Amino acid sequence: MAKKTVTKVAKKKVTKVAEKTGTKVADKTGTKVADKTGTKVADKTGTKVAEKTGTKVADKTGTKVAEKTGTNISQKEDEKGPPKEDTQGTQKADAKAIQQADAQVSEKWKKKEWKEWIKKAESDLDIFNALMDNEKEKKWYSEKEKEWNKWIKGVEKKWMHYNKNIYVEYRSLVFWVGLKWVESQWEKWILSDGLEFLVMDWKKWIKENKSNFDEWLKSEWDTWTNSQMEEWKSSNWKLNEDKRWEMWENDKKWIKWLYLKDWINCSKWKKRIQKESKEWLRWTKLKEEMYKNKYGDKWKEWRTDKSIVYDDWKDDLAKRMIKKKQWQVWLKERTALIEKRKAAYPAIMKDIRFIE
Repeated sequence: MAKKTVTKVAKKKVTKVAEKTGTKVADKTGTKVADKTGTKVADKTGTKVAEKTGTKVADKTGTKVAEKTGTNISQKEDEKGPPKEDTQGTQKADAKAIQQADAQVSEKWKKKEWKEWIKKAESDLDIFNALMDNEKEKKWYSEKEKEWNKWIKGVEKKWMHYNKNIYVEYRSLVFWVGLKWVESQWEKWILSDGLEFLVMDWKKWIKENKSNFDEWLKSEWDTWTNSQMEEWKSSNWKLNEDKRWEMWENDKKWIKWLYLKDWINCSKWKKRIQKESKEWLRWTKLKEEMYKNKYGDKWKEWRTDKSIVYDDWKDDLAKRMIKKKQWQVWLKERTALIEKRKAAYPAIMKDIRFIE
């Protein structure tokens, strides 16, 4: 009885005190207690506690804390994040993975662009060949035909008159040893040495024109291949890339191997352009051989046709020279030239004495 009486009395006193002060006391069930200040204290269930200032404090569940200013502050574990070593390792791994992915995509794209450009070059080559066939080659042979006709006339004119340079051109002494020749000797000379010298004229002319033809072919080919390569190098991404790594390589201010990422990317760039250069050289060599063979065969056909025409023409010229007794014209013009020089000799000697 005594114990029960004491307990009841104690409870009544506590209740009265709480009512006067306005303070609530939590019992064993976890009831909240709050004073007149409005401060709430979290019980064992993890209920939030907040002051009138509006500050929120995170409980054990990890609820965020924020002041009235609206600033969000992560809890202690979030501020630290994972352990330092793990965080650095993860960041490095992610950065490396991104760099590798970018590099792989970039290199893959650049290689694809190169392959696409080579395919385009194949199509452009067809256009170039068509242009050569339909315009440039026809124009060249048209001009050459005019030169051929002019040259034939020049050869005929040369052999219809005295050639004061015959020794220089052919190492012939015919106009010295043939002064006392009879008609048959001149005829024999025309059909032997004369025809041989005409063949020499032909060989000299065709050799010069073959050289001109080869130079023309090479010039057309080089112009086309250079324009193709310029087109490839003039792409914006290519210009920027080349400029960047050329500047980086030429800069002597730093030790390049310390900049591992740039050094690796620069090495990839160098290897790629070297590979492209080799592929382009291989491709152009193959196509150039086909190009030369194609137009070289056409040249051979043209040369063969002209050779047949020339053979007939020179034989006809020899017959005409014999028929007209052309050696008489040669010797007459030679004598006239000698007389002219003799007449000019005193005047020349006079001028020489005057100079002295």
